[in-house]
Amino acid sequence: MDDRWYLAALLQCRQIGSVRMRRLCAAVHEAQEIWAMSAAALRATGILSDALADDLARHIQVHPNLPERIEADCARQDVAVVTIDEALYPIVLREIFDPPLVLYYRGMLVSDARRIGIVGARKFTAYGEAAAMEFAERLAAAGVTVVSGAARGIDTRAHRGALRGGRTVAVLGCGVDIAYPSENHRLLAQIVEMGGAVISEYAPGTQPLPVFFPARNRIISGLSEGTLVIEAAQRSGSLITAEMALSEGRDVYAI
Repeated sequence: MDDRWYLAALLQCRQIGSVRMRRLCAAVHEAQEIWAMSAAALRATGILSDALADDLARHIQVHPNLPERIEADCARQDVAVVTIDEALYPIVLREIFDPPLVLYYRGMLVSDARRIGIVGARKFTAYGEAAAMEFAERLAAAGVTVVSGAARGIDTRAHRGALRGGRTVAVLGCGVDIAYPSENHRLLAQIVEMGGAVISEYAPGTQPLPVFFPARNRIISGLSEGTLVIEAAQRSGSLITAEMALSEGRDVYAI
C-alpha cells in the first residue's frame, strides 16, 4: 500500500498536530514504519511526550485498518490525495509554518497557480456583495485563481463571481465529500466542473466542527499570494485569515 495512506491515517490522531507529525516523519522516514511502532518505540524517537506517544499508539491499535479504509473511501468518492513531498502540492502552501501534510481534493490542483484569497462577512451589504462578485470575476478573468472557504456570505459570492471569469478553489473545514453549508452543494460541484478544486486536509466523511475552521483559514491564506477581506466582523474567521496571511508575510487588502 502507498505510504500516503499510512500518513493520512496517522494524521487522524487529533492530539498530534502536523508540525510534530512532520518531525516524526523526518526522523522515521516511512509512515508505514511509524504505523507499526509501539508506544515505547514512539517515545524513543524523542519527538513525542509519553502522553502523546501513548495517544498515537492507542490510535493505531484501535484503528488497525484505517489506512485501507481511507484509501477505499477516497476511491469510492472520487477524491484525490497529494502529500507535501509531491510535485503537485501547491508551492506557496508548502512555505507556511504549519502546512498540511496531506490534502484531499476534488477537481484540478495546480501547484504553481497565482492565487488571491477573498474572505468576508456572512452578513454583508449590497456594496460588499457587489465588490466580492466583481473583484472575483475580474481576478479570475485575468488568470488569477480565487480562493475562499465556501461559507455563507462573501465567500459564496466570491466563488460565484470567480466562476464567471475563470477558476476558483474552495477550502473546506470538513471532508470534501460533504457540502457545508448544505445549500452550497451545487456550487461546489460547479467549482469542480469548471476546472477548479475543492480541497481539505480532512479525510472524506469528516464532519464540520468549529475547531476545524481556524485551521482551514491558514490554508486559504497559505495558498494565496494575498488576501482580500470584505466587510469582516470584528471577531470573525475572516480576520483570523488576515492575521495568518500577515504572519506569513503575505499581502492583505480590505474593503
